[in-house]
Amino acid sequence: MTPTAVESRAAAGGGPFHLIWTAHFLILALCTAWLVADHWQQRERILAEESQRLLASIRTIDINLAKTLHATNRALEQMIEEYGDLVRNPGTQVPESSRHRLAQLKDLIEGTFTLGMVGADGVWIASNRPEMIGEERSGRDYFRVARERNDPDLLIVAPPIRTRGGVIALTLVRSIQDAGGAFAGLANATLEQAYFRPFLDSVAYADDMVSTITHEDGILFLRTPGPVADLTDLSGPNTIFSQFKRRDQREAVLGGVSVVGGDRRLVALRNIVLDRLKTDRGLTVGTGRAMDAILATWREDAALLGWAMAALWLLSFMTFVYSRRVRAKSLAAKARARDERDSERRRLSDAIWATGAGTWEWDVGTDALRVNRRWAEMLGYSLEELQPVTIETSRQFQHPDDYRRRMATTAQYLGGVIDQSDFETRYRHKDGHWVWMRTFGRVSKRDAAGKPLVIAGLWLDVTEQVRAREALQREYARRESVLEAANGGTWEWHLDEGRFEFDERWARMIGYSVAELSPLTIDKFREMIHPDDQRSNVETSRKCIEGVTSHYHWEGRVRHKDGRWI
Repeated sequence: MTPTAVESRAAAGGGPFHLIWTAHFLILALCTAWLVADHWQQRERILAEESQRLLASIRTIDINLAKTLHATNRALEQMIEEYGDLVRNPGTQVPESSRHRLAQLKDLIEGTFTLGMVGADGVWIASNRPEMIGEERSGRDYFRVARERNDPDLLIVAPPIRTRGGVIALTLVRSIQDAGGAFAGLANATLEQAYFRPFLDSVAYADDMVSTITHEDGILFLRTPGPVADLTDLSGPNTIFSQFKRRDQREAVLGGVSVVGGDRRLVALRNIVLDRLKTDRGLTVGTGRAMDAILATWREDAALLGWAMAALWLLSFMTFVYSRRVRAKSLAAKARARDERDSERRRLSDAIWATGAGTWEWDVGTDALRVNRRWAEMLGYSLEELQPVTIETSRQFQHPDDYRRRMATTAQYLGGVIDQSDFETRYRHKDGHWVWMRTFGRVSKRDAAGKPLVIAGLWLDVTEQVRAREALQREYARRESVLEAANGGTWEWHLDEGRFEFDERWARMIGYSVAELSPLTIDKFREMIHPDDQRSNVETSRKCIEGVTSHYHWEGRVRHKDGRWI
């Protein structure tokens, strides 16, 4: 052992001084941990209180917004009742009074700037705005949905759009049917964005507070305070809005980075639910605050606490300077060990790639399935196309007949009957054909009770091997059919062992079974040959063995079990 190694072991060994400092740092660590935990609990309490205030705000917005939507729906119903026949009976003269009546309804519903009726061909028939009459709207989303759904009881909430006048508006529609139940047209109400801004501003209790109204499709309708929203799409997979939709809850509080502002925020969101009213899509209201503002005071306290603890730790560390060399050597050793582990992982990864194997790892608790790119490529996909990958993803590609066997194997894993498996199964390629995979798996992690937590393994594409095996089986079956039809038998003479093998048909030809004749040597077989034919048999065999002839062909008499010669 080198002197440096001895010195390191001595420094890391026991002794009163070492025990004293161990106790010192342990107590210091416990105090630090307690202070950090207590301060973190204060942070959680601040966020919980703020979450309740945000939820109360969006519930207030919900009430006001729901009232407006109900009032607009009643206006649509009134329009259909008074002017539905204009749509059901194309060509009917539109009375001049309809524009004044629609204008009256518009004035009764605050925030509405367009009311009107659209025929089955998508053309405006009546409106409070004369310039709209005769314009064609069949290409709009709300018209397409109304025509396809054709449900007069359904309130259609179309995604917000920017009008020709530059106004961002929300359109509500009710379908109209003719006497036969066919789609005849619709009643339309368009609400302007500016009307809803006071709803959102009224709940603001902090300068950094931002409130939004978003369509269910992810299109941002309104954001306050700030400039007019530019119909930002919030439906991306990592947005706060998408996270909320995946939860499938009426309301929730989430934290994340705002797509619009780019800062980290605490946001409360709530789906608008209209009582006793059926809608195709809905609206989501949200309000949130910047995390920096919510936690400003807490972070100031945390900084002071951090500086105090850092000073205390630094003082203790400077007193314990003699351990620096041991620590440095320890870190170096860890780095070397880490490099060795990384090198070993790379070698293992290279070996797996060289074999063309796909790797998989199934987290039994979450059903998440972690796979490498080769796993996806075997099925004709990129790994990105299959994300997120779960055990259900694998099941979708597996052949139904093989899936039942796989479920039985999974049950054996989970029941502790087996801890590894090896079987062949079929998966559907992206191009539509079936790919044969040989799957190796084993339990790589268990809980304290011995139940599997993680099962991992490899995939190998054995399609060509399976096809070759099936071709060999078909060839063998064909040969068997030919031999059966020709009433022929097969035999093999192993010269090095003197062993003579034959099939059941060959044995039946002379009245025996394989079991009755086994073991059969060449000498014993020749005893069954007619004495006059034995010489020709030996000569024929010699010529074939010495290469005089390229094949063996002999005709002679052999004694049947019943004594006759055949």
